[in-house]
Formats: sequence, structure tokens, C-alpha cells
Amino acid sequence: MVVVKVEMWPQGQASKAYSLGSLTLSLDPDTRPEDTQRAYTWRLTGKRGQTLKSGRIEGHTPKTKGVWDLLLRTLQLAYGYRN
Repeated sequence: MVVVKVEMWPQGQASKAYSLGSLTLSLDPDTRPEDTQRAYTWRLTGKRGQTLKSGRIEGHTPKTKGVWDLLLRTLQLAYGYRN
């Protein structure tokens, strides 16, 4: 499982940090760890923990495309391509 947390640190002070949301990526239960192409389910949550969007990614190859590619694909599915 990969969890990406987004926080606001007012005036750079970690002690005053508060959550803006998170992204959770989980290996799909039908995917075996030894598979070269994997499927993941994902969920974006808001600052109160509510689900904003969720979905599934198929065909990710973690040995050639790492976690940043997985994150990019997730955000593109959630929000589309932007300038």
C-alpha cells in the first residue's frame, strides 16, 4: 500500500500542520505480487476524510515504471490532463 498525505504547514511550522487530503493506492486483491503487470485500486480523500474520487489502474509495470508514474496515472484518471 502506498499512502500520500498532503498537509498545510502554516508559516512552515510543522507543529501547526493540518491535513488537506490523502491518496491511498492498494494492490488489487486479484493481482499477485509476482505479476509483471499489476492492478491497483485508489482512493482520494479530502481534509475531513471523505472520499472525493476512487478508481482502479490496470497494467502498471512497477519494475520499469515506479511509484511516481503510478501517482501520475492516478491523478490523471482522477482529474484528467491539465496544462
